[in-house]
Amino acid sequence: MWKGWLYTLIMFSSAIVQTIITAQYSHRMYVAGLRVRTVLVNAIYRKALVVSNSTKRGTTLGEIVNLMSVDVQKIMDLVPFVNYLWTSPLQVAVALYFQWGILGPSSLAGFVVLVLIQPINTIIVNRTRVLQVEQMRFKDQRVKLMNEILSGIKVLKLYAWEPRDRKSTRLNS
Repeated sequence: MWKGWLYTLIMFSSAIVQTIITAQYSHRMYVAGLRVRTVLVNAIYRKALVVSNSTKRGTTLGEIVNLMSVDVQKIMDLVPFVNYLWTSPLQVAVALYFQWGILGPSSLAGFVVLVLIQPINTIIVNRTRVLQVEQMRFKDQRVKLMNEILSGIKVLKLYAWEPRDRKSTRLNS
């Protein structure tokens, strides 16, 4: 009876410790991602301020805004997952080792399925990448159009080319 309670207490304690460690890792990686984002936005902004006019002709405002918002956000989202590049193969190897000890050669069936699904995953990732590039092109066009609209509104306001409102014209006449 006491062994059951001991195992229960050990499993409960390990779950709590795992939760605390995972939360600390997530928090620290999120902060690191924010720092990376801050540095990148700062670098892009500084570069945008000192870029020559000939270079500005080749780059639209929408592309610069996308660099500062969307692309930097993707890099920020990537930071917490960088460690998976080395931990995922290690986890698969350790799991395969322990499964081999319990199941023997039949444990390779799961590994074979994992390997066979990889090409499907690659196709899906490539298709997603193509769609994201197309989406960025549309976002660039939208930001460029909005910039032109706002510039037109700014010109109208600055040169006072808009008609006066009706109340003020009635009072003056």
